[in-house]
Amino acid sequence: MSNIMKGEWSLVQWNPDVATEEYLNIGVSFKHAGKNYFKMLDSFNRVNCLYDEDTVKHLQDVIELSLSAFKTDNFYFSEQIRLIDKGLAKGQSEEKILERLYSRVVTLGKTHASKNKLKNDFKYIKNEPFLKRASSNLREKIKSHDSYKHLLDLFPEDSYLKKNNSNLYVPMRSSDNYGSFVSVVTNNVDTINTNYLMLATDLLTASQIDQKGANFFVLRPSAEELKKLDVKKVDEIGEALDKLDFKFKGYDFNIESADSEDELNDKMLFWLEDEAA
Repeated sequence: MSNIMKGEWSLVQWNPDVATEEYLNIGVSFKHAGKNYFKMLDSFNRVNCLYDEDTVKHLQDVIELSLSAFKTDNFYFSEQIRLIDKGLAKGQSEEKILERLYSRVVTLGKTHASKNKLKNDFKYIKNEPFLKRASSNLREKIKSHDSYKHLLDLFPEDSYLKKNNSNLYVPMRSSDNYGSFVSVVTNNVDTINTNYLMLATDLLTASQIDQKGANFFVLRPSAEELKKLDVKKVDEIGEALDKLDFKFKGYDFNIESADSEDELNDKMLFWLEDEAA
C-alpha cells in the first residue's frame, strides 16, 4: 500500500458560449504532494459532431492555453474555464489515476464509432504533451548510454530559466548556446502561431539576455498528414511557418525541423553532443 498515490482531483470544464452558461467536461486534474497533473481532451471527433469547425479550433486553442496557464498555477484566467473540486483519488501513478478519471467523466473524449472518419482524421501532436514526452524520451536515451551521460549537464531537470521575473522555457543549455523545441503539428494556423511564438520568444529572450546562441527545433506536419487537408489549408500552414521562420532567423536564430518525433530527437541529441564536444 505504500506505493499507492493519494491526492485530490478536479474536473476541468469549458463554456462554449457565455450566454448559455452550459459547461462541458474537457479534462481532469490530480494534485499530489503540491503538484498538479492534467489530462485534457485530445480527440475531437465527438466535438465535431456538436459544433462547427471554428468552435472546434477555438477549443483546441483553449486547451493549449489552459495547460500553459495551469503550469504556473493560474486557474482563473478565463470565465469560460473552471475547475470543480471533486474529492479524493488514489492509484498506482498519476498517469493511471488521470486515465481512469478521464475515461469516466470526459465523455467527449471517447472514440467515435465511425472507423472511416478516424482513418482520415489529421493526427495532431499537441504541444504540451509533446514537450513532456520529448524531454522524457531524450533524457531516457541519454541515461541509457554511458557515452551520453555527460550530456545531462546540458539538459537539466528544470526546463525553465527565471529572467526579469519571468519563467522562460529553455530546456537545453550549454556554455555558448540555448536550445528549445515545439510541436506545430495541427491544422489550426492560430495554434501554430501561438505555440511557435510563445516558445521561440522565450528562447530568444533568454539568449539575448545571457548573450547566447539560439537553436530552435520544430516538429512540423508530415507530408502524409498534410495530404489529408485541402490545398488551401496546406498553403495556409506553409505560409504561416515560413513567416515565423523568417521572423526569428533575423535574430541569429538557428532553426532545425523534422516531421517525426524520432527524427527531431536525433537532431537534438546530435546538437547536444556537438555542444558538449
